[in-house]
Amino acid sequence: MTVVLRSRLAVDESTLETFAETGVAKLRKVFSAEDAELMRDVVWRDLLHSEGVHREDRTTWRRASPRRKLARAKRDPIFRAMFGATLRALADALLGEGWVTSAAFGNLLVDFPDARRWHLPGRDGFWHSDFGNDPRMDPLPGLRAFVVFGDVPPGGGGTLLVAGSARMISRFVEAHPDVPRSHRAAVAWHRSIPWLRDLTLSELPSGRSHEDDEARRRRFMDTVTDVDGIPARVVEACGRPGDVYVCHPWTIHCKPPNASDRPRFLRAPTLVRGNW
Repeated sequence: MTVVLRSRLAVDESTLETFAETGVAKLRKVFSAEDAELMRDVVWRDLLHSEGVHREDRTTWRRASPRRKLARAKRDPIFRAMFGATLRALADALLGEGWVTSAAFGNLLVDFPDARRWHLPGRDGFWHSDFGNDPRMDPLPGLRAFVVFGDVPPGGGGTLLVAGSARMISRFVEAHPDVPRSHRAAVAWHRSIPWLRDLTLSELPSGRSHEDDEARRRRFMDTVTDVDGIPARVVEACGRPGDVYVCHPWTIHCKPPNASDRPRFLRAPTLVRGNW
């Protein structure tokens, strides 16, 4: 594990309040556009070397395996720039000084356009939380970040984050301490919350219309729903290079289709409390 240096910046109170309420906070301009361009260059070189993908030749924009590690790119030191001062400051505030992150800086979530029409996944999506329902959440053991290092427009495959889900899981785990740990969405704490059940376990008909998809998007993404006192909404991790979404480890999320005309360039480091 590699210790990340402490920031001397103060964290904006509204950011802390948003994180406490929803479990998701978006930081802007954490690192420069120039650093983001260098990160993409590193990934393109690895894609060419490992899979024969050419940046200028869209006919090659198909990955043999989306789960390939892109090991050369993952290890490149340019990705240290992800941990800009504002991200370090928020991590200091939430995890305390001395938090760490893996030397590989997390998975590279790089994928190419794979759909003509975007939709909000239901059962067809792998809705999960990366820390399962481990009850040891006080003090907070870690954070999951989704780092944008290329333009990711709406509908461009940006990871979908369920704001408010960490509080839902926390409440359920407190009431049901004997529930087995699980990373899957199809477990008791999802089935017991109607809003989560409708989001993550709904069967979407193959013949659904564009209007059907829009209605689902409006319900879960455009509307903040009160779920027993918890404001809930699906947030799309899209944006400009340098944006970073910081999430509670219990935040439920999944990968949606990429219906844009460009690759998705995200990275997902985990930040862990130093004594965890």
